Amino acid sequence: MVKKIVTYPNPILALTSQKIDFAKAGSIARLKTLVADMAETINLVKDPPAAGLSAIQIGETVRVLIARDFVYDKDTANAVAVKSYLLVNPKYISLSKEQVADWEGCLSFPNQYGKVLRHKKIKIKYQDDQGAEQRLAASGFLARVIQHELDHLDGITFNTKAIGKLIKGEELDTKLKIAD
Repeated sequence: MVKKIVTYPNPILALTSQKIDFAKAGSIARLKTLVADMAETINLVKDPPAAGLSAIQIGETVRVLIARDFVYDKDTANAVAVKSYLLVNPKYISLSKEQVADWEGCLSFPNQYGKVLRHKKIKIKYQDDQGAEQRLAASGFLARVIQHELDHLDGITFNTKAIGKLIKGEELDTKLKIAD
């Protein structure tokens, strides 16, 4: 079911999300429903396309996020999602020393963008939808998306990390408009 995106300044965005306990009865079934709702919600966002969604952005305070990696179609200049990642209980293993500032948007901040400094490369561990531990190394855009969404799970919104002020989408080159 498509869920309404929680928007700033709703206080739920400042909450720290809780781990999913796979040993708890019914947790996998509840997670399956949550993930289906998140997938329907993220897939509905088209202009600009959504690169990520954390459970807290649909009102669920659990450590679940979806991150999508994109490439640009050379002929149309449109962003095309190439892979989606479901991360349950994600946690950093390591962060590169090298950082890069780039533009970000957020579904919880409609039509607002800000430049944010993020680690260029990350390594994380997480659980899949059955509770099995996984690891992922990410760089570039995908690393940025995962960091943005992990911040949400810790009650941190991108406006608090923005370098300078937020700007409206009309002020950005359309190629930069992908909302996390």
